[in-house]
Amino acid sequence: MTISFKFPTCLQRFEFPLNEQILNATGIIGDMDLLVYATAASMKRLHEIREFIDAQDDITKIKTHVVMSEWIDNQG
Repeated sequence: MTISFKFPTCLQRFEFPLNEQILNATGIIGDMDLLVYATAASMKRLHEIREFIDAQDDITKIKTHVVMSEWIDNQG
């Protein structure tokens, strides 16, 4: 999912209390500020994660993208 914040957060740390579900979070340039890789056991759980993140006061926009296939994984 990608996330856009109300205020620039490049000098702030954004904490997710979803340690088991969040695999990676990367700051990006453009209309969105953060690219978050999350895992969920079901679409229902993905929706719950998205709702939690969307409820945060500093977030103005969130987009969710479901990965259908992964071809390259150089992260280990």
